[in-house]
Amino acid sequence: MDFTSDIGSDNGTGHSKHRLLDSSSSSSVLGDREVTPAGPLEPVSQGSSDPGMEMLSKDDRRQLKLQDTKERLLAERQRLLQEVERLKDELAQTPNAQEQTSASDEEESEAGQSDDIDGNAARTLVDLMALASKKSMFDSGPDAEDEPAPSIIDGNSGLQTELTSKYDTLPLLNIDLRLRYISQMTYPYVSIAITKDTTVQDSQRSISADVTFNRNAVAPISLTFNTEYNTSDETLQRFTVSDISPAGLNLTLRSFLQRHSGNPTAVLFCLSEYDRLLWARENLLNSLRSKYGSWEQAPQVTDHYTDVERRLVLRSKAAHMLAITVQVAVPPQESIPRTTISMTLDNTPGATPDINTVFYGLVREYGVVAAALHVTQTVLFP
Repeated sequence: MDFTSDIGSDNGTGHSKHRLLDSSSSSSVLGDREVTPAGPLEPVSQGSSDPGMEMLSKDDRRQLKLQDTKERLLAERQRLLQEVERLKDELAQTPNAQEQTSASDEEESEAGQSDDIDGNAARTLVDLMALASKKSMFDSGPDAEDEPAPSIIDGNSGLQTELTSKYDTLPLLNIDLRLRYISQMTYPYVSIAITKDTTVQDSQRSISADVTFNRNAVAPISLTFNTEYNTSDETLQRFTVSDISPAGLNLTLRSFLQRHSGNPTAVLFCLSEYDRLLWARENLLNSLRSKYGSWEQAPQVTDHYTDVERRLVLRSKAAHMLAITVQVAVPPQESIPRTTISMTLDNTPGATPDINTVFYGLVREYGVVAAALHVTQTVLFP
């Protein structure tokens, strides 16, 4: 669509333009040569000074430009489709084109041929790899039936065997690796020794083991448990704790052991935490004794490492007395042991401050040991 010629006819300049075109196609006045007709017009650029394009709005000009681009792309698409059809016809007519290559084709440029050969070889290699992969995954022929079926992966399987067939993020089943992680991460101060392993029946197995919590090597906690489980479906049939030492600990944890008589995980975790809290209590008392041991009042009854409650009494020169009581126990109807620390200040003039509130406020800021040392220094040795 030529908007320029329409506009020119409206303003009276159209006839002059036609006359110029006619004169350009006639012979020269001098008669020496013909004037060659002008070639095809180039597309008008966006910055053209054509008055017809200037009279159009910006949206119209953009629409015309997009229409031209669309027609050009459609023409290019049609040309490519025709080229594809032509190549398909040639390929169908010459199925053995590689064997019929003429000697003249072999004399072409070595560089161009090497590039084509490299590209074809790469594509062929990729296709062969894809075919081989599909065949190995979906082949159901006689050769595939001869291959051994994959073995079942369980806790007794080798670690490398399990890793080669693992495609998920679930925990590994390898029993040796799981035991090593449990020993390193969850129970670093626990040792287990199997004392008896017998087969009661064809599918019934009985195991007895001694478990030692040796965070404190001087006063370790130990217990003996017995288990019976079915080897066919690997289910626990019975779990009992037959002995705990020191003997006083059996009385302390009797209620807990009765509630969890069939849960070995709860028993091991509770005793491991109990041992850790006993060790933390011992560390607190030793820190106070190392700094204020000369001011300690002799206890009336000697306490033991595993006692539920232990007490430390300090007396200053002014006869002020500070009693620190640390209790480690499993609360009723709970499965996790807890530590309770209380302080009592006696023989102080005036009103007695709420020392426990001050102590627990310092614990949140500095920790248990630092808070206890700070309170002791403040109330006894200001």
